[in-house]
Amino acid sequence: MNVCKCRLILHICFSKRVPMRILTSAFALLLVAVCLSGCGEDPGSSAEFATACDGAYRDANDYCRTPDGRFAKSACCDANCDGAYSDDHGYCRLPNGQFATRSCCESASCTFDADAVLQDQGLDQIASLFPADEVCAQTDSFDGDVSFGDALSATIASFLLDGSDIESPLELMANIPPEDDAVCPDGTPNERVFCYLNRSSTLLAITYQDGEVHGDVYPAENVESVHDNWIFYLYMPELSDHLRWAVVQRQRNAEGDVVVFNYGFN
Repeated sequence: MNVCKCRLILHICFSKRVPMRILTSAFALLLVAVCLSGCGEDPGSSAEFATACDGAYRDANDYCRTPDGRFAKSACCDANCDGAYSDDHGYCRLPNGQFATRSCCESASCTFDADAVLQDQGLDQIASLFPADEVCAQTDSFDGDVSFGDALSATIASFLLDGSDIESPLELMANIPPEDDAVCPDGTPNERVFCYLNRSSTLLAITYQDGEVHGDVYPAENVESVHDNWIFYLYMPELSDHLRWAVVQRQRNAEGDVVVFNYGFN
């Protein structure tokens, strides 16, 4: 019997609102006996909680339980998100098929490590701005098979290698003789662009889906669609006062390649 209903019946039975002659009837005694047999400790009380977290899982009602069916502290299940995924019915599960807390799948749908991408590219000095709420909002809102990490890697490669736009860093660098460059005079034009990228004064950021200016981050000059593209903003004040953007399509092309281009505006 539901605990709350049981206690309500007992309260009614023993309150002054119920005459004693009714309470002494056989029916009342039977009712009380049934009620008492159904009353037990509230499943949510500490007495029912297991003391260990081993094997804890979420049931279909999102309660945390141990393998023997007892209730476990919610933190026991929250700590186990490894390999969590959403099944065809939208339930969050672990690789062994058991239910996982919903937050495991919500976080799993948006996991990224921008610092790891930057470090992998050797950019350990560049300033970056990739707010998790904005990256995750775009990840969840827009379709595409190009992840944020892949888009960030493509952006860096584009700025280093693609000088097709007259205002791109590479094209601008090709027109600055090394002897006139007091900051990054050494190496090839690509190496010099990398040198400017890896300055603490340089800012690389994701643009916002609302199309507005956020602090030092400006939306794309040519108003490319954030719905269809990851768009990154680049400012390299020691090179020039140009504002620059890299536009990465969220969907790979037919050959499976990431499509990206960059341009600048002064």
